[in-house]
Amino acid sequence: MRPAARSAVALVFGTLATVNGMLHVKHIADQGAAASDLIGALAAAAGVVLIGLAIAIPWLHRGEGTAGRRRRWSYRVLAVPLGLLAFVYTVVPMGVALTEVHKFREPIGAPPAGYEEVAFEASDGVELSGWYRPTRNGATVLVVHGGGSDRTNSLAHGQLLARHGYGVLLHDSRGRGKSEGVQNAWGWGWTKDVAGALAFLRRATRSIRSASGRWASRRAPTSSSRSPGSARTSRRWSPTARRRARSTTSSAFWASTR
Repeated sequence: MRPAARSAVALVFGTLATVNGMLHVKHIADQGAAASDLIGALAAAAGVVLIGLAIAIPWLHRGEGTAGRRRRWSYRVLAVPLGLLAFVYTVVPMGVALTEVHKFREPIGAPPAGYEEVAFEASDGVELSGWYRPTRNGATVLVVHGGGSDRTNSLAHGQLLARHGYGVLLHDSRGRGKSEGVQNAWGWGWTKDVAGALAFLRRATRSIRSASGRWASRRAPTSSSRSPGSARTSRRWSPTARRRARSTTSSAFWASTR
């Protein structure tokens, strides 16, 4: 194999090994070492060695071959832009793919005040986990976190909505946080997660509607009376009961945040 080809192969595999290994190094720094992190750290070291070889091989073999000085410099000038194009369109996409589908999960912790831990299934049966806060104004918002993140990334959005009385559902998309499945940062399969979350909210809404109906029936007058000299009393609900009845027409929608 020619020195240029050996250098290119070392650069490609060295870059990929370094990207993969640095994910494990970051995991060790953030959360401590796991079983697979040892191999990952070794991959990072091997990647650095391969990148060093990719740089050293052309230098050590410079001037070899039968080509004249002018042709050798022509090759060198062309090698720079062609090498950059090959790197951008091959190595960079593969490196991005590694980081987007192999990112480690971060700890979630306990739910904030006012939220409760919930679990539900996506439309394809993958079990998802999240935090749910009931509504106070009759509407509930499903907040979807950005790619490669989890429910904690959307908590600030949820707190803003909760201050205005909205119910909030924050969930981990498949493969993130406490949810099952394989993670990806491109949203593949997330429509199934959203469908499962909306189904959960519909069930929660029905429970609120049932509870509100029972409360209103206890408060509603059961008879009307009319006495001489007095104003006619009509059958009606109290304003509070009327507001609670209107709250049963809860709606749910989802917003994506990065």
